[in-house]
This record gives sequence, C-alpha cells and structure tokens, in this order.
Amino acid sequence: MGTSDVNSRTLRTRHSQPSLLLICFFVTIVLNSSGVSCAKFSNAVGRTPRHRYLKGVHGASKISLQPDRHYEKGDQERQKLFEVSKPVDIPQGSWEVCSQVLLEHRFGNTINDPPTLHQYTPKATCGNGGWTLVLLKWTATCSGRQFDRISAVWLNGVEIFRTCTAEPTPNGIVWTVEKDVTRFSALFKKPQMLALELANVVDETYTGIYNVTLSAHFYVGGKAKSSKESYGGVADVILPFAEVSPLKGGHWFQLQNESDVQSREIQIPRNAYKAVLEICISFHGDDEFWYANPPNDFLLSNNISDQVAGNGTFREVLVSIDGLLAGVVYPFPVFYTGGADQHFWRPISGIGSFVLPSYDIEITPFLGRLIDDRNHSFSATVTNALPFWLINANLHLWVDSSVDSTRGKLTEHSAGALQSHITSRFRGLDGTFRTESSRALSYKGYLESSFGNLTTIASYSYRFSNELIYTDGASSSEVHQESNTEEKVMVKSDFKDLVYNHRTTKFPLKFFYRETQHQNGTLLVKADIEHSWDQDQQTQSVIGEGESSFSTLKNKQRSKGELVIPPKGAITRGVATTKQKYAYESTEGCYFRSLGISNYTFLYDTSDRRCSISSQ
Repeated sequence: MGTSDVNSRTLRTRHSQPSLLLICFFVTIVLNSSGVSCAKFSNAVGRTPRHRYLKGVHGASKISLQPDRHYEKGDQERQKLFEVSKPVDIPQGSWEVCSQVLLEHRFGNTINDPPTLHQYTPKATCGNGGWTLVLLKWTATCSGRQFDRISAVWLNGVEIFRTCTAEPTPNGIVWTVEKDVTRFSALFKKPQMLALELANVVDETYTGIYNVTLSAHFYVGGKAKSSKESYGGVADVILPFAEVSPLKGGHWFQLQNESDVQSREIQIPRNAYKAVLEICISFHGDDEFWYANPPNDFLLSNNISDQVAGNGTFREVLVSIDGLLAGVVYPFPVFYTGGADQHFWRPISGIGSFVLPSYDIEITPFLGRLIDDRNHSFSATVTNALPFWLINANLHLWVDSSVDSTRGKLTEHSAGALQSHITSRFRGLDGTFRTESSRALSYKGYLESSFGNLTTIASYSYRFSNELIYTDGASSSEVHQESNTEEKVMVKSDFKDLVYNHRTTKFPLKFFYRETQHQNGTLLVKADIEHSWDQDQQTQSVIGEGESSFSTLKNKQRSKGELVIPPKGAITRGVATTKQKYAYESTEGCYFRSLGISNYTFLYDTSDRRCSISSQ
C-alpha cells in the first residue's frame, strides 16, 4: 500500500511530451481527436493532449473516431444548439436605437494566422453613450467534421467575450449567443480595434469551417440596471491587463506552469475612485480536466510520470498588484462542447461553455497606492498549473471628473498562506486521493474624492475539496468535488455605512467514468456528469435612490451516457441523456427553465418567469 501526505505547494510541474495514456476519465476517445481544440491553441499543433485519450494506463493507441450516422439522429437537418441561461433583460421602457455588424468572417484553416482584426467605428445614429443596454450577439454556423475551438473577442485589447465553438454534424449546426456587454459601454463610444481569435484546422479529415457574425445592439430609454450598482454606474475607463499585441494568437497570456508569471505595467488615472478587476480564464491541454489529475507521488510510484498529466486536482488563479496578492479565483470546471462525450452537449451546451465566465475582484482599496502617475505591476499565475491556461483581465475604473486627482491609502492587507492537504492511498493503479485547500484574503483602504472620504473593505474566503477514486486498474474513475467562495465588500463614509455586498458561490461536481474492453476489442464507455453553478448575492446601498436587492441562481446539469466502440472506431450504438434545471430569483424578476434531451430528442422543456415557479 502506498500512502503519503503532502502539501499541494510541493507538487511541481514537469515538462513532458504529450502521451496517449490517460488516467482519468475524460474522453475524446469517444469522438474525434486532434492536436488543437477548445483545449487547444495555435502552438499546440501536432500535440495530443493527454486527457483527450482515455484508455487508462494500458497504453491506448491514438484513435480518431467518426460517429456512426445511425447514431447521429440529429443530422437529418441543421441543428440549433444553445446554452441554457436567463435571457438578457431589456430594461423596461427602452428601445433599440441601432444595431451594428462588428465582424463577419469565415474561419477555415486559421491555426497559424493572427486574429482577425477589424476597425470598429460607432454609427452616428447610435449616439455617444447613455445606453441602458448594449447587447453583443454571436451567430455561427458550421458543417462537416470539426473540433471545439476556443475563441475570444477584444475591443482595444479588452476582452468582451470568450466562447467555445460547438462541434458540427455533417449536415450542419447553428448557434446564437447573446451577452450583456453594457459594462463595456466606454469602449463602444469611440473608434477601437476589434480582434477576434479563432484558431481552426481544416484539412482532409477536419472539414468544418466556422462562419461567424458578430453584432452589437444599442438600447436607450428606460432605466439602466447598471445605475443600481454600488455607486458610479458603469466604468468610465477600462484598461487591459493582457498581451499588448494580438498578432501572436490573441491578447490573452498563455501560462505553461506554476512558475510562469505573466506581468504588465499599467498606469491608473489620477482621479480614479473605484476599481474592479475582471479576470478572464480558460484551461486547456493537460489541464483541461485539472480536477481529475492524480498527484505526483502516485505517478512516480507507478512509473508513469512522463505519460499522465499530474500535479493533483487543485488549481487557483492568483493576481497580484506590485507584489501584493489582490485577487484569487477558484474556477468553475467548464466542460467544453467536445468534453467527456460530445453527444451530451447537443443541443444543450455545457454550463459556461458558450459564454465562459469571468470573475470580478474589488480592488478599490489598492487605489491609494496606484494614483500617482506611475506604472504599476499587475501579474497573474496559476497554482499547480500544467500547459496551458489562457488568462487576461480587464481593469474597470471609475473616475471623478470633478477633480484632477483623488488621494488615499491602503491601510490594511492580509493574505494568509494557502492551507492545503493531500492524502494519497493506493495500491498499483487503484487508489483514493483526497485534497482539501483553503485561503483567506482581505484588505482595506480609503479614498478622498468629491464623493467624500470613503473607506472600502473587501474580504474573501475560499474552500476546496476533491476526492478522486480509481478502481479496476484505473479503468473506472470518480470525482467528487466542491469549491466555495464567499465575498464581502463594504463602503463607508465618515458618518455611516453606504454599501454592503455579500456574495457566495458554490461549484459542486460529480463525475463517473468507466471503460470496459471486451475480448473482441470492442470498448464500452460509460460516463455520468453532475455539476452546477450555485450563487447567492445580497446588496444594500443608501447612495442615490438607495437599493436593497438579492439574487439566487441554481443552475444544475446532469448528463449520462454510454457508447459501444468497435476496434475500427465507428460508434455503432450509444445513448446520451442530458437534463438541466435553471432557477433564478431576484428582486428584479425570476426565470425558470427545466428541460431534458435524450439522443437529440426533447423529453420535456418548460420555462416560466413567475417567481413562484422558479423557487420550487
């Protein structure tokens, strides 16, 4: 029996060539396999991510599967795909004043091309700000055979949208995604360079070309939801924490390992009075399924360190300002549209796959150190990272036009060390690995502006647990994981409390995978995924008209399926069922949707905006 207790900070990244061995349960043995996909990037050509081939540690050969047309019941006509989410709210009393096509492009064999660039020039009929809603709409079509691809849109280097493309069928697919980008209104007021990265591969095997139309829709009138933020409405200035030039594959940083720290110098306007850092991330290659990576002591004991991605199951994104820890993200485990079993994600896409989540960090207390006309260092890294992570951030700033400069001070900063414990118990390839991690971060600072002397206090607590189980010579795998983040932000004047915001977020994940090889070479693959995004938020404010609000989101998805794969690789039989329940309730309204899909057939689909329904 091998048993060890190690601190996660001792798990180090090793550089090794991609292997065809895999110890977790994530697939693409089930469907096409290539060197670049939503988990892939331009420099990944020719690489085979280890988590993309699942033959346990028995040494599967690289295989690329063409689904049997009898299984592709949805191929009779073009499929419409979608991610279940609350429709974008159009403010009551508002109307669309104009719309504008930002870009239309066919993404063929673009793997070695720079991003598509287009000069954005606002229409005169759209006005110059004051919009109550700016809606970004992405519509794409594709047919043939292709992988999921990661894509992003930047405006003046600021990321406004990140997505994973859907995997097509021979007769084609179409999907439309809408995102509220009102918070980026400052960027839409004047001409900017727009960049769209979508690295695709087209050859004799992979024929799918992505046809993308990106448009913006501007609304005026009514009451903007953003006016109910703690104070200040939407940001006046948005600065990118990103690669300066997109020409080498986009504005995002590509992090290869834990020691890879990406930094940029940023100068903050002297009259800034509020700051929020929006962190944009996605994980790929050997870390696409980071939550199923075994610890390194297990790999060493079985002499497979150069064949299987490791570093354990814990990842956290760390952002620092001038060397002080300013933000932490425990990321949501997004399943891309080719992940686990692509039939799970037709027509329903995985949670967060069509609109990848970003994460806001309140950094106003740091402003007192930053408003001095000097450059300041912003840096990002990922604990225990393996190749590779795509990261950049947007710095949202509110400026006080009544003064030339504000002044303040960071008065308190507390960043406790990561508390992490891993227990490994295994015999050969079977074992149980438990990881528990936690961290706390808080800071306080004041800022003097025309709004008065305001003190902002931000505190964050993070908890993570994961149990990874291998049985039957690692041909069967299970993951039981949960991460929790609690955020509290308070804004005070010299006389009273002005703003209080409390948000808790929980990401539970359960995953089961089993493969059975029969004597005739046929492979039976079974998979079961259950994951959800649960979030509660309460806000109280006495600024302006005042506000007391709450919102609750419970977005749960369950996918089950099995595939029969003969030695030649065509899927002859298969069953895939996905059910999802989305329930959102808030002081501004509710939305509920419950639906089930089995082999491309709707079992049921109900939706309602009555709060009495969403709370059930």
